[in-house]
Amino acid sequence: MNNDLKIRKSTIGDFDGIKDILLCGKKFLKKIGSPQWQDIEAIQEKAKKDIKNGFSYVVEKDDELVGTVALVEGIEPTYDRIYDGHWLNDDPYVTIHRVASNGKTSGIMNAVLKYAECRYDNIRIDTHEKNVVMRHILEKNGYTYCGQIIVADGTYRVAYQKIITPHLAR
Repeated sequence: MNNDLKIRKSTIGDFDGIKDILLCGKKFLKKIGSPQWQDIEAIQEKAKKDIKNGFSYVVEKDDELVGTVALVEGIEPTYDRIYDGHWLNDDPYVTIHRVASNGKTSGIMNAVLKYAECRYDNIRIDTHEKNVVMRHILEKNGYTYCGQIIVADGTYRVAYQKIITPHLAR
């Protein structure tokens, strides 16, 4: 993990920076052939709700916003049904959503995973099957492929989960 990266809860004052980072994420996903986030206004509105609900975090390096993530506690409705597989358990979980970086700073996803793993025992995340970068990072960090879910727009996402052994993570 990049030790220069710090993660903290977002405030509404961070929103303009988060919007810029999400736009970088949209461009990256388009470049790698993933259709995720191409409706950037909808993603930015979700990010604003994440801030209001206390789920939004920013990643900083040298007091500059370089990444963003939502750690959503509670039930993710799109995870109620999983196809071609199954979740590792039915215990309460946190969902990692809307991870993005400024495209210039490395290690953001690894920092986000480490941050979440130190705070939660059960983590779920999904991504588009074409997001091979995210899939590689998840698998490298011990996340188990569990199957596919269908998101609100009717498209499929590949779903992963990791159960943290409490004494190892903290």
